Amino acid sequence: MSVVAASVGERSGVQYVRGMRFGSEGYRARDRSHRAQRSARSYTGVDVTHVPSVEAPGPAGPPEHGFLRSPSTRPGRWSLLLLAVAVVLFAVANIAVATGQEGGETVFDNLWISVPMLGAGATVLTAGGFAGFAIIRRRERSLPVAGVMAFGLLVFLFLVGEISSPH
Repeated sequence: MSVVAASVGERSGVQYVRGMRFGSEGYRARDRSHRAQRSARSYTGVDVTHVPSVEAPGPAGPPEHGFLRSPSTRPGRWSLLLLAVAVVLFAVANIAVATGQEGGETVFDNLWISVPMLGAGATVLTAGGFAGFAIIRRRERSLPVAGVMAFGLLVFLFLVGEISSPH
């Protein structure tokens, strides 16, 4: 195929080869739509060629943005999961106490109570660490993750208080 001479074959930067055009495809259709928009605006003063679509309201549920949404980062989701595990461990320890288990003089006198409680405490501290990492480093902005971090900080402060001044 031979390229037609520039005086005949080039129009506004488009190169023609024996009747086929190469380059910006569809420039004539695009030009027609721009002309239609200009004429529609000139009559009404408003762009009537583009009407924004109106979406039907979605189902009621948690908001997709804002503070009440579910966590959007992996450490934020892990912090909520670890808090749920801590709640289960705490419930296991309370069930052990309700069934008649009694504590002793030291922490490890009754393992049915101490193991779930120590596990729950360690899990809450880990969940608080994950939540802090999610908020500070991953820019997590959900309120449940902030609550997990606050609860983890509270448990940490109680732990420091027990270690620094035992009773």
